[in-house]
Amino acid sequence: MWNYMNTTSPDEQNIDALALIYTLIGSIPYTQMMSGTQQSASHDGSQNRYSLVQCTRDINSSDCSSCLKYISKAAELCCQSKRGWRILAPSCSLRYEEYEFYQVPSTPVPVPSAPGPEPVPGESNTKTWFIKKSERRSIHMS
Repeated sequence: MWNYMNTTSPDEQNIDALALIYTLIGSIPYTQMMSGTQQSASHDGSQNRYSLVQCTRDINSSDCSSCLKYISKAAELCCQSKRGWRILAPSCSLRYEEYEFYQVPSTPVPVPSAPGPEPVPGESNTKTWFIKKSERRSIHMS
């Protein structure tokens, strides 16, 4: 699938798109999730470019890499004059666009743990735990 609009230079290879895709293809197969996104500016800085590469996690890194390389060749043949495109295969896919088509998840902020209960005046902070009927052990709770 591709965006029906052509680039401003439809007869030239879209080096920016390929660079973005090939960078991801080189690293994504070796990550835990086997997927990733990347954004960059065009060579003249006038346009942002966005890419997504992913593999299904039922294949290994080597098969993921092979799948992505295979479909990237399809992108070179069909889509270089287009402003955006998607290549889908059963175990991998890639996408390139000149607009942000994905949402980057925000970094989770660690939640501080809740403070323990306040001691009640006049009560001891020592609890007794029964291990055996004949044996007791005291544990100091802080």
